[in-house]
Amino acid sequence: MIMFSKFVGSFKSKLGNSNSSLPSPSNSNKQRSGSRRKISFDHHTNRQREPENTTSCGTPGDRNTYCRPHFLQLTKEEEAASLNHSTRPIIVPKDVNQIPLGAGYAECINGGKSPRNEDEAAVGSFVLSDHSNGLTDGKRSFEKLQVKYFAIFDGHAGTGASLMAADQLINHLQEKLVEIQEDIFKLLRQETVDSSRNIASSVITIDSLIRGALEAAFLSFDEQIARERLSINISGGCAAIVALVLLNKLYVAHAGDCRAVIFFGNETIEIATEFTPETDAERIQNLAYINPGLTHSFFSDNYFLSPLREKDIGTRVLYRAPQRAGWHCKEVTDEDVYKLPIVSGRGKWARLMGVIGVTRGFGDHGLVVPNTDIHVKPFMTAVPEVRVFNLADRDIKEDDVMVMGCDGLWDMLSNEQVGLAVKASLAVSPGENSLDRYTRVAHQLVLMARGEKTGRGWKMKNGQEASFDDISAFVIPLHRCLDTSFKK
Repeated sequence: MIMFSKFVGSFKSKLGNSNSSLPSPSNSNKQRSGSRRKISFDHHTNRQREPENTTSCGTPGDRNTYCRPHFLQLTKEEEAASLNHSTRPIIVPKDVNQIPLGAGYAECINGGKSPRNEDEAAVGSFVLSDHSNGLTDGKRSFEKLQVKYFAIFDGHAGTGASLMAADQLINHLQEKLVEIQEDIFKLLRQETVDSSRNIASSVITIDSLIRGALEAAFLSFDEQIARERLSINISGGCAAIVALVLLNKLYVAHAGDCRAVIFFGNETIEIATEFTPETDAERIQNLAYINPGLTHSFFSDNYFLSPLREKDIGTRVLYRAPQRAGWHCKEVTDEDVYKLPIVSGRGKWARLMGVIGVTRGFGDHGLVVPNTDIHVKPFMTAVPEVRVFNLADRDIKEDDVMVMGCDGLWDMLSNEQVGLAVKASLAVSPGENSLDRYTRVAHQLVLMARGEKTGRGWKMKNGQEASFDDISAFVIPLHRCLDTSFKK
């Protein structure tokens, strides 16, 4: 990988090199502007995108202006070059210190399915404080807790929701954590939580408090989108995956089709698995069954393995009924054939109500089933799944990492392929003698998923079709997540 600083004064000559990263000669973070007008088809939603004016920025805090993640510190020219669908340059941070824990990050734009990169990413750090009495346990003070934040937002049908999430979600999360910080510190001192409400302390744990804060933050932010879309344009929606680092633990919340995998020694732990219409079908069926008015009786809440036709009427097939986990046998009726399935298709072609390929995420509040007034949003939820990985009771090494990425990465690479690539890349720069070693890993993963441009499109090394999607990936070193380790 060629880092930004090596491109000073020469980025224009590098645009034809599909392996190059964009240059970083300038520290300018001025607002940029430009324009591109194009209508393209969105693979998540089966609908056209509206043309948008392309403007960009280099500083956080302006959710109305298109920009790449601010920690990349791109200039106007570099950001314009990053939109090149022909070369799809891989972008990495100019300064690894812009990302907490020295984690790695890399991204590249799609092969032409949308005019912009609809992925967004965000990082952050903040502190939770104990204002009660500043007591210690004799070994360590619990007066302050450092929190590190990493997030990827995979947008669809526009950049509005993903841009806003990159700018605003951390504020909701910090607010929800501050609301329960007193309870966290009480538990750290092994005091009773919520004694005024007579809740047994065994019911409330630190993990359950932080899970609740993540869930509440996701819902609160989605409600903000619902309010503000009435007065400003917030296009499309986005899947979301967030990692919090605190108390020697990783808390990973995801709503959508992103994934996070921990590579610890010889273990591979998938800590966040994609939600798709297939994997989330049981929840969707139950919601339709409990609230039939949401679908206006237009959709069936039964789940069949394959589409039914008139010739199937009277035959017996396997199906899964709502509020049941197992498969059963039933005789096909007219209603089974003529009512549309609420979940249809398989794999990447699975669709919720025939409209969208994701079932969790932010935005999409105005999305309806074509030619009806049936809203998709009640079935597409912002509620995340939250999982916890405890680092304190493991022998963490410098080459142990968590890879967090969008579906543009994971659709192309298996967990095994990513694990092998991580080991190979880290072996090139052993130990802490290379500050950008995790950025190099992220770059390599994005390069593998993007492939090389050939006369027959973008191809991976094995000759298979490469990703045509936007690709984003974080590589988070686990040993730096420990309280006693290096922190930035």
